[in-house]
Amino acid sequence: MVFALELRQMKAIELATKIGVTKSTISQICSGKTKKISAETAMKICNAMNINPFWLILGKGKPEIGENAEMSPEAKLVAELVNGMPKPKQQLAQEIVNTLSKNLAN
Repeated sequence: MVFALELRQMKAIELATKIGVTKSTISQICSGKTKKISAETAMKICNAMNINPFWLILGKGKPEIGENAEMSPEAKLVAELVNGMPKPKQQLAQEIVNTLSKNLAN
């Protein structure tokens, strides 16, 4: 996420304010101290920074969204589905995607 902040020329405090978390939360995510973030927080980060959720969560694809690099139709569908879920279901969806990603890497 440090790369995304640099890419968007944004400071951690700016992002924290935009998405309603503390600067400490963003710093912990950036440093790797926080390994898991909620799907809701991930989507807030992606929306605030206009970055690809697959890139943020899984490290797949490119960080940019929009004119320079669009999300695949599949990525858009997954993002929309997860964003429309209640918070507990968003967390479960993130855990499922993380597990799938780890299994595919092996």
